[in-house]
Amino acid sequence: MRLPRSLLLALVLIAAAAAVGVWAYRILPAGAQVAVHFGAHGVADGFMPKARALAVLPIVGLFVVMLLALTPRFLGGGQQVARAGGAFGFVLIGVAAMFLVGEAAIAVHSLDPAFDVVRWLFVAIGILL
Repeated sequence: MRLPRSLLLALVLIAAAAAVGVWAYRILPAGAQVAVHFGAHGVADGFMPKARALAVLPIVGLFVVMLLALTPRFLGGGQQVARAGGAFGFVLIGVAAMFLVGEAAIAVHSLDPAFDVVRWLFVAIGILL
């Protein structure tokens, strides 16, 4: 079975997010708490143990990417997606890229609490749009 390029690239981005999580996990001290939620002003207000915190985004990202990739088949819209050209693939890649940026931002913030996660997520969204 041959995977479409956009799905393959999206899966590579999700794998990169997982690699970032593994990297951060190895660097952080045992028992570290990682910020996983940030308020509107960028202040961390939700925390998890490092293993769970660094695994959530890659796992959810894989689920979302696969769900998006399989949706046209379940809805019978495979031909409509083909007519949309690269737009569907661009969305698939963009969603995966946002999971990578989110994982990287959380990992960097866990190592440097001064890192502004919210600002960098909005920069990534702006680039995507």
